Amino acid sequence: MRICIVAEGCYPYVVGGVSSWIHSMIKIFPEYQFVVLAIVANRSLRGKFVYDLPENVVEVHELYLEDADWRPKELKRAARLKLNEREYAALRSLLMNQNVDWDTLFSFFGEKEFSLNELLMGEDFFRAVQECYTVLGIIHEMYTPMPGRFKDYIAMPKVNMYQSLHTTIVAEDGNIFEVQIRTEAMDAVAEQGIAAHWRYKENINGGREVHQKEIEEQLHWFKDFSVMSDEVNDDAMEYMNLLQKDIFEANVYVMTPKGKVIALPNGSTPIDFAYRVHTEVGHHTVGATINGVLMPLNTKLKTGDVVNIRTSKQSPGPSEDWIKVVKSAHARNKIRSFFQKQESERRSMDIKKGEELLVEELKRRNLDADTYTEQKKLESIAGSLSFNSYQDLMYAIGVKQVSLPSVIDRLVKHKTSVPLDNEELAKMFNRQERKKKPSATGIRIAGIESMKISLAACCAPVPGDEIIGYITKGAGVKVHRADCPNIINEKQRLIPVEWDENIEQKTYEVKLIVKSTDRNFLLSDIVTVVSQCKAGLQHVDSTVEEDRISATTKMTVVVENSEHLRSLMANLQKVNSVKSVERVIQ
Repeated sequence: MRICIVAEGCYPYVVGGVSSWIHSMIKIFPEYQFVVLAIVANRSLRGKFVYDLPENVVEVHELYLEDADWRPKELKRAARLKLNEREYAALRSLLMNQNVDWDTLFSFFGEKEFSLNELLMGEDFFRAVQECYTVLGIIHEMYTPMPGRFKDYIAMPKVNMYQSLHTTIVAEDGNIFEVQIRTEAMDAVAEQGIAAHWRYKENINGGREVHQKEIEEQLHWFKDFSVMSDEVNDDAMEYMNLLQKDIFEANVYVMTPKGKVIALPNGSTPIDFAYRVHTEVGHHTVGATINGVLMPLNTKLKTGDVVNIRTSKQSPGPSEDWIKVVKSAHARNKIRSFFQKQESERRSMDIKKGEELLVEELKRRNLDADTYTEQKKLESIAGSLSFNSYQDLMYAIGVKQVSLPSVIDRLVKHKTSVPLDNEELAKMFNRQERKKKPSATGIRIAGIESMKISLAACCAPVPGDEIIGYITKGAGVKVHRADCPNIINEKQRLIPVEWDENIEQKTYEVKLIVKSTDRNFLLSDIVTVVSQCKAGLQHVDSTVEEDRISATTKMTVVVENSEHLRSLMANLQKVNSVKSVERVIQ
């Protein structure tokens, strides 16, 4: 691709300022070829370049202002450009932005020799402009217009096909009025909708087939919205809010690199743009350029911006923080659907894992897996373990929120002492189980009630972790995580322990190490995630390594259980520039 740079009185003749910027830009993009059009005062500067031009500068054209004949040419001014009927109609269609005759315009500008000044000073151009905005001109001549209150919805129609000229004027008595100027066809759309517009065209032209394609193209937004609305619930108010915000309040018009215009609500960001292009583009967005400049994803877009979305197949997907950044309900819905689907898939995998772990444990105990894994039997004991359903119980087993031995013990007891078809006896059994006094530490040792039990500080186990007890000399039983390296080689002093199924709500301290690339506001983002995950923060210390690039953040957090901790670590992993999050074992 070739890029032309027009440099007036600077590059490549002088150093600094704009010249330095142009030179740097050319060097940054060696894959592109550049053509430099240098405008200077006179021929004395010809070829006197102070820069060594990069290899990708393929052409340099020098234009000297002293060569131009600036004297008035009365004859030329008298013989202004005249347009034929077809050329005039094409020019008028361009000014109105309605059914533009591009073929005639291209032929006109390509074949005729004239200057742009000749066209703009010509009577035909003046007449075309006057026809389009005559009424507006009359109003502005009679009354004082208010600055900044003029809106041209003819040149830039709203996404719902609304077209009109809006201007605010001040009358002689000081009263302020808004005036709306539109044609009969435009008024039909404004007052009665697109159907009225269609009907209006039928009446004046005698058939709808001629305008079928036009109507379908202009109603492209409805297709986009219908897809979006499939993903919301049946709440009528939510549906209407989406319609209002994403359709009728769309006031920002941005373009793709190929020139396609996309309408978005005010305050929209590149993330909104990405999801409007395509859902998968939004999910895999990693960056965006606006008007050729790399910008943050939370940048607010303005009308006329050209947005190019950068994607990556390695992207894990959207961040939960995007929900707070996006403006359009369309994008917000897509992001929420992603996480809902992700959570559903993760839960399904954990349920399947729980089923597999239960079968393995039953086989290890030489129990008939088919007998004890019937869904009805498992549902009958779920209530005694404070779970509402079979799926909840299997999920808890899969994420190790409940110990397998306690589940299997209940299955065996339930089978021998409580008939499965006797609901009253089952309820009595469950109530008896729930009456057990919870232990102070949340840990139970089978057959032992008065043993001193404490949690090991080296690995800091939390409910849901696989645990093992270590008999100390004089300090009772220290409970470690099963994978703790401090007891991995111990054999004789280890005893089985389990989390109390009726454990009281408690919090547990856990030490984490976060490895990341250093950047501004890194610590602030980490602390924000901890707060959003409803975890406590006891201590935090962040240091930059000697390479001045890597950073290590040590923190002590307070969580309720392993699932709470796992969720916190997963969200910390999503923080920009974070490489790893690990639990500390001392």
